[in-house]
Amino acid sequence: MILTLVLVGDSYTNQIDETLYQINRFKSKGWEVKVLTDKPELFNSVETVTYENKIFSYFDKLLFPLKIAEKTKENVLYIDHDFGNNLTENFFKKFKKTSDYIFYEKWQKWDQINEKYIPWEKFGDFYDLYYLPLYQYFKKINCNYDDLITIRECFMYFPYDYHTSEIIYGLERIKPIFDYMSICNKSEFSSYGSSEGIGLSYILNTFEIKPILFDKTLNEPIKLF
Repeated sequence: MILTLVLVGDSYTNQIDETLYQINRFKSKGWEVKVLTDKPELFNSVETVTYENKIFSYFDKLLFPLKIAEKTKENVLYIDHDFGNNLTENFFKKFKKTSDYIFYEKWQKWDQINEKYIPWEKFGDFYDLYYLPLYQYFKKINCNYDDLITIRECFMYFPYDYHTSEIIYGLERIKPIFDYMSICNKSEFSSYGSSEGIGLSYILNTFEIKPILFDKTLNEPIKLF
């Protein structure tokens, strides 16, 4: 299978020892690794694609693996640069190729009153002014967004199928809305295009594709008794 990583900007490339460890870990298990980066010289052991844009968008975390799937006609896994630590040796033994779109978990929202994170499973569970341009867009196209699944973007498995090119087109089409929100509204993230997981959820929903949650038992030790 193919693993894709997006490593753009100093915060992702200044301290790369752990990233290189995870790259070598996946390679040792037979995975092919492809990296999108603005510093390809740091990743000589794998195939790299040079990031040419001056401004990074989180949507590239979606578009890069999907374009790799489109090009290679293979299924592709994307993980955040620091997510490999969460995957045990049992993951490599038990995770198999599938036609399902898989994500690791749903969003959480910070509850300022109780000072803790609480589940945010469907986009309509909370209202946030940050998303006003997106609400307006959904209203314009008569999209009921309440039940859109929130996809946390740390782990996403993309099977190659006949929808792949269409999904890329759909994401590129709505990407400007998410970039606009990042420019005009206050966000905890410094790059453009944050909350890209809900963009992916919307596009998958237009094709009646239901992404599934990662089976975390695949990541647990085998029980002998």
